[in-house]
Amino acid sequence: MKSRKIKINWGVVVILSMLLLLIIYNIYRNVQLNSNYKYSVAKVIKIDASADGGGPIAIFTYRVNGKIYKGSAAISSKTDIYKIGRNFYIRFYPKNPNNSDLTEKPFNDTLRVIPPSGWDRIPNDK
Repeated sequence: MKSRKIKINWGVVVILSMLLLLIIYNIYRNVQLNSNYKYSVAKVIKIDASADGGGPIAIFTYRVNGKIYKGSAAISSKTDIYKIGRNFYIRFYPKNPNNSDLTEKPFNDTLRVIPPSGWDRIPNDK
C-alpha cells in the first residue's frame, strides 16, 4: 500500500497567516478604541485615492499632549464634507494616540482652546 504525501504550499500558508494576523490586529484596535477614547481636532491635509482602487482616503494630522500624529481614513465618495484644510473631531485611544478614528463632525472654530490630552466628549455636542 502506497502512502500519500500531502504537499503544503507554504507561500499560501504564510499569506493566509499574515491576513489572519492583520484581521485580529484590526479587531484589537477597534475594541481598544471603543472601550476608552478621547476627542481632539484633526486637520485634513490631503485627499488620496486608495491603493486598492476603492474610494478616496482622507490624510489628516492631529496633536495629543504636544506630539503631532498622522492618520488616514477611508471616506465616502458620496460626501464632500472632507476638504483639504478643514478641521474635524477625531476620536483616539489615550494610551496609544496613533489608534484613532476621524469623525464626520466638523470642528467648531469658535472654540479657542483645545486641551492637550483631549476632551472626554465632543464639546457642546447634544
